[in-house]
Amino acid sequence: MFSLSVLFNFEKELSKIESNLLEIDDWLITYLLCGENDKTLVYPEHYESLRSILKNNSFDSLLSYAENDWFDEELDCFFSHKSSENLYYGYWCFEVAAIIKKLKIDDRKLANAKFYPYDLAHFQN
Repeated sequence: MFSLSVLFNFEKELSKIESNLLEIDDWLITYLLCGENDKTLVYPEHYESLRSILKNNSFDSLLSYAENDWFDEELDCFFSHKSSENLYYGYWCFEVAAIIKKLKIDDRKLANAKFYPYDLAHFQN
């Protein structure tokens, strides 16, 4: 949800609850709010490779991660399209798109990537 807030340009609204979000004590949320930090990841099994890419400022690797490596069977949502509980919302890498948007990284090579929400990363209101 936080990534969607960034993608839909609701960062001003997020600033109203920023202190609450920082209390979550998660590296990824803090990175999206403030940049590099020394917090731990709440879900390291899903985001450790992303954190490593960002810590090394390896933005070509970030683009490759979004295009090739983001979606795998270990994600909690991998089989959500088969759920009878109406959980499916797509297999988009919202977190990566929010980071790319925030850092203003040229993402044109991802325009047709299967799991990258290119149009949403370029949303303007």
